[in-house]
Amino acid sequence: MNKNVKMLLVTGVVFTVLPLIVGTAVTVLSMISSFHDLGQKGIADPQQLSDHIGLSLVATFIGVSFSAVGVLILVVAGVIYLIAGPARKAAPT
Repeated sequence: MNKNVKMLLVTGVVFTVLPLIVGTAVTVLSMISSFHDLGQKGIADPQQLSDHIGLSLVATFIGVSFSAVGVLILVVAGVIYLIAGPARKAAPT
């Protein structure tokens, strides 16, 4: 397999998996914080609760967006491999 295709595959996997893990972790931590505040103060301050939930949604959106870029990189690497991979094997060295 070509070095560039390997690099694209590794980059695609990193951009697909890592943002999902980080986005999910931030989402969970933010929701824990919001429910902790809700348990401490009650529903007296809905603005603070909505701020935490908003942060959770933003973290999820960013994680999914970067993962979409990773999937695109993986698709490009797969197409390059399908086009260039068999042609290199068939060529005499």
